[in-house]
Amino acid sequence: MQTVLQVVSLSHRYGDTLALSRISLQLGRGEGVALLGPNGAGKSTLMKAIMGAIRPQEGEIRLFNKPLNKQRGVLGYVPQEIALQEDLSVKENLEILGACAGLRGDRFRRGVSEGIALAGLEQRAHERVDRLSGGMKRRLNLAAGLIHNPPLLLLDEPTAGIDPLETSRILRALKAWKAKGGSFLLSTHRMEEVEGLCDRVIFLHEGVLLEEGTVSEVLSRCQTKAAIHVLFSSTPPPIPSGWPRDLSVEVRKDRWVVSTSGSEGLATVASLVGGVQDLTGLEPHRPDLGVRFRELAGTGLVPS
Repeated sequence: MQTVLQVVSLSHRYGDTLALSRISLQLGRGEGVALLGPNGAGKSTLMKAIMGAIRPQEGEIRLFNKPLNKQRGVLGYVPQEIALQEDLSVKENLEILGACAGLRGDRFRRGVSEGIALAGLEQRAHERVDRLSGGMKRRLNLAAGLIHNPPLLLLDEPTAGIDPLETSRILRALKAWKAKGGSFLLSTHRMEEVEGLCDRVIFLHEGVLLEEGTVSEVLSRCQTKAAIHVLFSSTPPPIPSGWPRDLSVEVRKDRWVVSTSGSEGLATVASLVGGVQDLTGLEPHRPDLGVRFRELAGTGLVPS
């Protein structure tokens, strides 16, 4: 796999505050990597360094194996803030950004038309941006970052403040773009967005890289076990006699929490509780990325 981005031992301070501490990572062609962590973790500082907006005190950044300052047109950026001219139309915004990116002729026209299509705004191309919904603006914000078809895209909270339907549209667009060979670094603390989209995840906390790996690798390191919640309409009954000793149960107010593992867990528990009175249902609960982050960094650090 061709290496698109290399970050080597990057450190940066704001006065006495250490924002990044010897961060190293790399990103390959067609790969999506998520930077996960709460506000203040160092995600935005790392993004600014890769963009060249700040110069870190230590370390090196290379794009396609060349120093950052030797590269042009390689990066696209989608900021958390809507970076659009509200009094201009959808098409006019993309035309201005395409011209600023150096697009000319057929490449310019193709970039604008593909951007409108990516945003799903073909019927509203001539409408002013200030008349669009928040989700439409977010989609156009993404299209603006991709106007010059960069091989590497930096995304800083691209779904902030929009509903799940609009979020899924943006994630689908990113997934389709990635399938064509695009690479991206996604800064977010919405960990539920990551599992079906990113190849690897990186946990940052207070400027320190806590852990990295594929989603499956990170989840496999969870100390919290998968569980089946056995729900009751009233106070849970006593555990039945003959309950397997290797299947631990915690009795709570309206449920049993059965620690389990493996794909056979739900079927096993269902067979054991089939005749129990007042049973209302079974709910599988598996550890997610938020659970793993809390294990690493401490309870309460990850937004729910």
